[in-house]
Amino acid sequence: MPRVPSDLARRLSRGAALTIAGLLLAGGCATTPSGVMQATVRKATPVESRLTRDAITPLLQALEDPTVHTPGCAIGLGVAVSPRINASIARNRKDGCPRFAIVLTEGALTRLPVGMLRAVLAHELGHLVRQHTGRNTQAQEIAADEFATRLLKRLEPRHADACLQLVYVFSVLAEPGNAGWFAAHPSPDRRAEAALAQCNR
Repeated sequence: MPRVPSDLARRLSRGAALTIAGLLLAGGCATTPSGVMQATVRKATPVESRLTRDAITPLLQALEDPTVHTPGCAIGLGVAVSPRINASIARNRKDGCPRFAIVLTEGALTRLPVGMLRAVLAHELGHLVRQHTGRNTQAQEIAADEFATRLLKRLEPRHADACLQLVYVFSVLAEPGNAGWFAAHPSPDRRAEAALAQCNR
C-alpha cells in the first residue's frame, strides 16, 4: 500500500483537531499526486474519525513507540474518494512533534469492519516503523506484513483473532475489483498464506 507524500501529510495535519481517547485526529482536504492512490482526499466525517480511532488506538498502545506517536501530537486523517480498499501513511515531523498522516479510501472505511481496518493500519504502521521510503517494493510490503502480524498478535488477549483479520483483508483484496494497483505488491493470495502461517506460530 502506498504512503502519503510528506506535503500531503503536512496539509492533513492542519486544521482543528479533535481529542478522541488520547488521540488527536485532524482532517483536511487535498488531492493526492498521480499514481496508484490518485484521488481527491476529503476531510473525514465524525463517524470515519471514530472508526479510525477505534481501529488504531490499540495498535499505538501495543506499539508504545514515542518516535511513532506521542500523546498530544496530531494524527492527520483524510479520506480518498475511491470505492477500492487502500490506505497510505506518511511521517510528518513539523514543529518537532512526531506525527503521521493516514489516508484511507472510502472503500476501506465502508467495507471493512473495525478488526480488518485495524489490520490494514497495522500494515501501514509497519511501513512507518521500518522507515520505508520512496515507492514501496515487494520486499517492503512483505516486511510491513510481517510487522503487522507481530503487532496484531500482541493484541489477541483483548482482541480475539486480531492477527487473522489481516488474512481476511488479503482475501478481500484478492477480489477482482481491487486488483488495479497490485503490480508493486505480492499477490494477495501469497500474502494471505504467509500471514496465516505467521499468525499460527
